[in-house]
Amino acid sequence: MTYNTLNWNSTRSIIESEAIVNSANNTITRIRVVQLSKDEFILLLKLSWRADEVYLSTLRSRNQPRIFKHAGRLLEYICSNYSSIKEVTICLDLETVSSFGYVPVHD
Repeated sequence: MTYNTLNWNSTRSIIESEAIVNSANNTITRIRVVQLSKDEFILLLKLSWRADEVYLSTLRSRNQPRIFKHAGRLLEYICSNYSSIKEVTICLDLETVSSFGYVPVHD
């Protein structure tokens, strides 16, 4: 299974500018980094006002997660944009994403 086979629902996404505003308002309660492959990572964010987690997307494509290609740059991104979060969870398999409700699309 690859992330391309998952059904990414845009109603469960958040664009970067919205996520940064939520961080400034201290409404992001948790960040999960999910490793999709050796060099692909996404962010799942838990917002205090939502029951489910949302994935960080780009404005261009809300129905796909924003992919980070380098773990070091991802960490720099988190530290510079989400300074209110003091703990980040790292999930090393795609099955973890499926457990959050992002189910595979069947051909």
